[in-house]
Amino acid sequence: MSPRRRHPHRGDGLNLGPGAFGPPGPDDGDPHTALAWAIQPVTYYLAKATAQNLPTNLLKARSAAVGLANTFGLREVRDSLDNLPGALRNLIAERRIAPLDSTARYLDAPTHPVIAQAVRDAVFVENQGLPFALSAVAVLPSIPN
Repeated sequence: MSPRRRHPHRGDGLNLGPGAFGPPGPDDGDPHTALAWAIQPVTYYLAKATAQNLPTNLLKARSAAVGLANTFGLREVRDSLDNLPGALRNLIAERRIAPLDSTARYLDAPTHPVIAQAVRDAVFVENQGLPFALSAVAVLPSIPN
């Protein structure tokens, strides 16, 4: 078999197939799936802001929210950058979106003292299928901001 046939997907040295390069999460044909995944970084950075570097993480959350708004034509999100939790709750309710676990955890208790850890753990499970403590990132030293 020629190398081209063994590796039919450009940049796919492991021969994983085209599904490995799409957006994370299951593609179940639901148009709200992509929206649920696009909300994840907003709530991740909002949660992270409760634990460290408030200005930087709020800026990242707002930037992710602007990207979400631009991608999906969500003026209501762009107009509510000062109340992102409320805007996201409304969006989820109005569009009947099934939020990812990380998003649901954050929106259920945005000011809980350990919300950043809970959301981070959920994001790692969603994105890698592993709890944070078992991921390779946990063994790397953190770099102070």
